[in-house]
Amino acid sequence: MKDLHDGINAGASLQPPCSLLSRKEAADYLGISPRTYDRLQEGRVIPFVIVGKRRRYLLRDLEIYLMSQRSV
Repeated sequence: MKDLHDGINAGASLQPPCSLLSRKEAADYLGISPRTYDRLQEGRVIPFVIVGKRRRYLLRDLEIYLMSQRSV
């Protein structure tokens, strides 16, 4: 059993499986001001999760938003 456990840990990543960002971090990631980010949130454009009493934003949701904004 110890060998199996060691094998799992050997391939383990130091990053969490999903990254939660604050409002400011999310705005920085998108390259916009926090106020502009607030305007996006008023339209419920980007999903969020509530942790405690605070909204947090998944990095993958921000990436999906960016991909949806691409133009040719």
